[in-house]
Amino acid sequence: MPFFKTILNALTNHDKNMEEIHLHLKQLQNELAEMKKDNNGPPVVIEHINIETLRIDKYELSNNFANLGIKDLKGKLNIGANYGRGMTLQEEADQAKMTENAMMKMGQKKGKVYQKKQDSPSYSIKGRNP
Repeated sequence: MPFFKTILNALTNHDKNMEEIHLHLKQLQNELAEMKKDNNGPPVVIEHINIETLRIDKYELSNNFANLGIKDLKGKLNIGANYGRGMTLQEEADQAKMTENAMMKMGQKKGKVYQKKQDSPSYSIKGRNP
């Protein structure tokens, strides 16, 4: 008989626990319904947000250079880390002007024909000496 009493006590305790859980569930449902009704308040506005870390799962980078229409190509392309090596664009332009001026002076001194670079293809024609 003691075995049946323990089982009976366990079942009554279980029933009491289930009733308490049902009451708690109903109370939570009522609170949720009240919160839904009172949700007509002003919206929350965030003026400033501070992000300490950003994790990106996937980043796709696609370069479609074939789709670009290039009319004029100037300057230089640096791919990778350069760490300040090489000349700046202004230095390169100055050096190109100096070289061009030197070539024109040399051509004038030696009597050779020298034609300045243009946008279109350039050429010079010099006759043969008989």
